[in-house]
Amino acid sequence: MMMLLVSIIPVKKTEKKIVYESNNPWDAPSMRAAGFLKSTVNDMLRYTEIFRNKGRVGDAQILTPESVELITTPYAEATYGTYYGYGVMVTPDFFGYKMVEHGGSVKGVAAQMTTIPELGLTGVALSNLNGVPTSTILKNAFVDYLGKAIDTDHLDLEEVELPEEKLEEYAGTYASSEGPVTRLN
Repeated sequence: MMMLLVSIIPVKKTEKKIVYESNNPWDAPSMRAAGFLKSTVNDMLRYTEIFRNKGRVGDAQILTPESVELITTPYAEATYGTYYGYGVMVTPDFFGYKMVEHGGSVKGVAAQMTTIPELGLTGVALSNLNGVPTSTILKNAFVDYLGKAIDTDHLDLEEVELPEEKLEEYAGTYASSEGPVTRLN
């Protein structure tokens, strides 16, 4: 199978666009895997068996149960209620269960792996489109499986009112290392 990968580059001061053939289509950023790892849904489901079965995949004990526990222990809080373990995100209380997940994306592709080991519940979502919220899709599937309404959040957050003076403490410019800049007034 022959593949042609092209780049479309707008020419300044005109509406004309020029199309260039890539000199190395198999090394284009959209063809690379993040972390240089490519996989399939079936292989990812096999991988999640490590978390579901305390390190056992089929007849092989790949990791010790203690190693799996260390990997899935919450170490650093990433967002409220979700932590980073050793290479995976861990939500210790997802409607009463520990949820383990990892995802990623590069331009044109996205992937998400999510499991709740206590329930033997695992999901993998792969997409070859930009902007597909694979993590949201899997979380909503898990929420539905648990018999909750799709718009139900596992966090029990209390809404509080803050005086304007307190809110002013948060005013400023916030920049991400990934590029976006947000200004809060």
